[in-house]
Amino acid sequence: MASSTKIWGNTLPVESVQELALTNSNGVPHRYVRPQDERPCSTIVNSQIPVVDMTKLLLPLPNHERQQEMERLSDACTHWGFFQVVNHGIPHNLIDRIRGVAQDFFSLPLEKKQKYAPQTRDPQGYGKSFVVDEHQTLDWGDLLALMITPQHLTNLALWPTTPSDYRDTVERYRVEVERVARMLLSLFAENLQLQGDYFKEKFGEDPMMTMRMNLYPPCPQPELVLGLSPHSDGGGITLLLQDDQTEGLHVHHEEQWIPVHPIPYALVVNIGDLVE
Repeated sequence: MASSTKIWGNTLPVESVQELALTNSNGVPHRYVRPQDERPCSTIVNSQIPVVDMTKLLLPLPNHERQQEMERLSDACTHWGFFQVVNHGIPHNLIDRIRGVAQDFFSLPLEKKQKYAPQTRDPQGYGKSFVVDEHQTLDWGDLLALMITPQHLTNLALWPTTPSDYRDTVERYRVEVERVARMLLSLFAENLQLQGDYFKEKFGEDPMMTMRMNLYPPCPQPELVLGLSPHSDGGGITLLLQDDQTEGLHVHHEEQWIPVHPIPYALVVNIGDLVE
C-alpha cells in the first residue's frame, strides 16, 4: 500500500488531505484546526467585488461606454485589488477542459500522484505549501504547482502525463491566460497614464509564470479549518479560475471578508504585490 506522506520542496512530510478525507472518520486532526480567531465565520455581507467586461474595455476610442468601464476598472484596482473579468475571450470548452484535467489528475491513485512530488528544493509538482514547523497549522487542501515560463526553469518531469492531454491543455490555456494578463496590464498602464507597454517592458518578453491547481476535499468539520491561509500574492497579477458550483474564495475589504460569488467562465483577477 502506498504511503500517504507527501513532500513539497524541502518541507516536512505531510499527509495528503485528500487521502485523509477519505480514510479518517475521527474528525479533523489537530494540526488542521485553526485558532478560534482564525476560523471561518458566517456573515451576511451585501458587498461583491467589482465585475469588469473586457469587451467594453477593448472598444475603439473615443467611446463613452469604454470610458465608463475604464473607470470601473480603475476603482476596482484602487479600492479592491480584486475584480472578476467577463467576456475575456478564452473559449468555454478550453476552460471546461482545464478543469477536467485537474479533476482527472487529483482522481488518480495516490501512488501515481506521488510520482510528481519533488524530491529536492524544486518548488514545483504535487504536494503542499511550505511546511517548516511540526507545530504549524496546516491548510485543508492539496495542490499541483507548475512553473510554466521561462522554459529553462520548467521541470517537465513533474508535469503529469495522465490524462494524456494534460500538457497540451495546460499549454493552450497558458497562451490564452497570458493574452488576457497582458491586455489587462496594458489597460492598467493606460489608467495610470503610462505607456501601454510599460508593464511589458518591466516584466519582459518571457516573465515568470506559474500555474497552481488546488483541491479542497470535503471536510467533516469545515467550521474548524481553512482551505488556504489568508495571504497576498507576491507576483504581478493572478488570474484565478473558480469552480462555478462552489463558493469559497473571500477577499478582505474594509475589515470584512467578502465572498466572491462565482460567475460562470469568469476569471478572478488579483492585483499582486509587485503591481500594487
